[in-house]
Amino acid sequence: MKNLMVMGMMLAMVATGCKAKEPLEAQEAPQPQMKIGFMVHKKGNTLSFKSTQGAVWKELTYSCKQLPCEFLLNDKGTDPRVPAEAFSISFSFSGNDVKMVSVNMAPKKGTAWETLTYSCKTTDCEFKVTEEGVTGLPPRAGRE
Repeated sequence: MKNLMVMGMMLAMVATGCKAKEPLEAQEAPQPQMKIGFMVHKKGNTLSFKSTQGAVWKELTYSCKQLPCEFLLNDKGTDPRVPAEAFSISFSFSGNDVKMVSVNMAPKKGTAWETLTYSCKTTDCEFKVTEEGVTGLPPRAGRE
């Protein structure tokens, strides 16, 4: 009798530990990292963008009538009525500070960052934004 009880408990433990594995298609596949790259030239209240990767547009400009101002930049441009397909970044611009908030674009992973801020030392500066982060660029006179 004791052996039957022990055997029954062992069978119950084995049965609860066994689960059917999900088919590979049902398991969550790793999300691919989106690839984006653009340069930003800030001069006064205007931001000029030049895409190097991931956008339909090659160059575009956004001018703020007054500061602070906010706008959405995506792979299609700055028109909020046109839905993004590759990336979407909310910009907040006040004086020398440019704040960026990345919007996750499922099924792509999005950027390695959620929020970035780039502070320009003057009213005229340039920086590069990628899926990895932001980097300052030397003044135009120092580049070809």
